[in-house]
Amino acid sequence: MVLEEILNKCHDSHDLLLYSSKIADHVLQIEKVVKSCHNLEQSVGHLLDKTLVIQIADSIVRIIAQHITDTLLLDRIGTEIVVAIMSVNTTLEPKQINGTPL
Repeated sequence: MVLEEILNKCHDSHDLLLYSSKIADHVLQIEKVVKSCHNLEQSVGHLLDKTLVIQIADSIVRIIAQHITDTLLLDRIGTEIVVAIMSVNTTLEPKQINGTPL
């Protein structure tokens, strides 16, 4: 909240320059907190890697398959889920896999 309050006080580039050291200090403090939280989540096991997310997606598709018998539709759903997962940290187009449109 403090960083937001400082930024709200800035109305022009002069104000930004005036408050730049305070802004930088708060950004560094926020970065430290975020890193600490990330490390804590990682050590406790609350983070999911892509392999685990893909396994969860496979389970979801299996549940859907219990209610939908159209194999082409199931393949498309599975492919779209994989593309969505893979596009989080890659440059794949959201509607493509291996350069092939869905």
